[in-house]
Amino acid sequence: MPPLPTPPTNDSIRPNGTLTTPTAGAQLPNATVNFAGTATDNVAVGTVKVALKRLSDGRYWSGSATGSGFSTAYKAFDATLDAPGGAATGWTWAWTPRAAGDYQIIVEAQAHGTGSEQELLLPVVNATAAQRTPDTAICADAKRPANRSW
Repeated sequence: MPPLPTPPTNDSIRPNGTLTTPTAGAQLPNATVNFAGTATDNVAVGTVKVALKRLSDGRYWSGSATGSGFSTAYKAFDATLDAPGGAATGWTWAWTPRAAGDYQIIVEAQAHGTGSEQELLLPVVNATAAQRTPDTAICADAKRPANRSW
């Protein structure tokens, strides 16, 4: 007969974590921004989720490929964990700003155990994305009349 599995450990302590990059007030580049931090727990870090709030209108990053990419609905994205299920892990999440503005980064760490999952809202960092220069210019087509709709 195979041995019985070890019963799970109760997890009664909230996870802890840090957001190390970017720092408060950082000027984000006109390229992909890599958010990073650490998360710890007495049993195991299950997930780390990241949400991004645009401060000008209170909308959250939705990940939509169309429009501004922001919505009124709160949406958090899974960060990549260096050591999933470990008592300590680093985490990363990438985002590319589409427009200049002030953004709030919200990080949630969740632990696993036999008790209910614990959740911790980590410190919030405000960051400003610099004005992006368009990659392409839109101009009138010389072959089509400007007053005609297609």
